Amino acid sequence: MALFNGLVRLGIAAGAVYAAMKIADRYKANNPDGVTDNNEKINEIKKAAKEVYGETADVVKEKTPEVKEKFNEAFQQVSDFASEKIPGVTTAVQNVVDKIAEKAPEVNEKIHEAVEKVSERVINFAEAVKEEEQDAESSFEDVVDAEVESFEENKEEPKE
Repeated sequence: MALFNGLVRLGIAAGAVYAAMKIADRYKANNPDGVTDNNEKINEIKKAAKEVYGETADVVKEKTPEVKEKFNEAFQQVSDFASEKIPGVTTAVQNVVDKIAEKAPEVNEKIHEAVEKVSERVINFAEAVKEEEQDAESSFEDVVDAEVESFEENKEEPKE
């Protein structure tokens, strides 16, 4: 669809350039001596544009049935091609769905096993961290207690 939109835009741009060139040619043909007044130039350009657009409209009216027929033929070919391929695509998709359904219990089991292993590791890590924190707290309390005892015995300031 994007390709079709791009082609339409390109066609419109090409048509606009072609029309502008035709208008310029018609303007020159209608005014071989050249017009110097801006209002007259504008009127002459309008007149040339009307002539070119009138001719273009006639060509479009003439070619529309032919273009419409070609478009319908191309659309029918695409439609026929899609109709031929849809059963194969549907079968392929169904095969994938069937494989997923077949493997789902096995995959589910492996996922649960992995989750259990990760959970165990997280719990073990958390317990190890908690033990290290308790050991560090205990060590800190021992150091503080020793400093307080030293101060009380010697009446010295605690060491930093």
